[in-house]
Order: sequence, then C-alpha cells, then structure tokens
Amino acid sequence: MVDRGSARSRADVYRRCAEKMEEGNSIAIFPEGGVPDDTSIILDEFKDGAFTLSSKHNSPIAVYTFVGLKEIFPFESSKGYPGRVKVYFNGIMEPSDSPRDLKTKAYTEIKKTLLEHSV
Repeated sequence: MVDRGSARSRADVYRRCAEKMEEGNSIAIFPEGGVPDDTSIILDEFKDGAFTLSSKHNSPIAVYTFVGLKEIFPFESSKGYPGRVKVYFNGIMEPSDSPRDLKTKAYTEIKKTLLEHSV
C-alpha cells in the first residue's frame, strides 16, 4: 500500500515494485490511485508509476476493467454492500518508449469498457 501523502512511501513502493519485476515477478497496480470523492467521476486520472515501470523494465501490461466496484465499495463505507463485479480483460499492452502514451491508451480502453458495461 502507498501512503500518497508521503514521498518516501511512494518512492519505497516504486523501488520494491521495480525489484520484484527485475526478479521476474508480476505485480498488480490499480493506477487510479484511490477513490474520488466526486461520485460522478466514472474513472479518475491515472498515476504514472505503473506505466513508467512498464516502459523502464520492458514489461507488458495486462489491462482489466472492473465494473461495479464503485457501487459495492463506495467511498462512504456505510453505503457499501456485498455483491459481484464483472471483470473484463482488455488485452495486453506492450511497453512503449512513452509511458504517457501507454497510460492514455489504457485509460481510454478502461473508460470505454466502463461506459459500455456500467449498470
């Protein structure tokens, strides 16, 4: 877990992820980086870390979209409920020299899937 308020925490998590990738391990990153307070936001901006790691370590990204998480795990914990979510596999994205392009492509794919399949 990353303490977003701590530069040290962010750097430490990034370093540990890079070490795991160098060892040949896969890592899971949720690039949205939290839950936006504004519930009208379908998909918040992505953080750069996952895409920078992909480019730096020449590692592809498996992109998945989780539909329904916002409803069963809302920011207000008193409004959550048990349930099922749908998971869509958007494909594998190859690393690129431009982490920004990779981030934009992943964001576009996930948002498109959310809009197509939201309840």
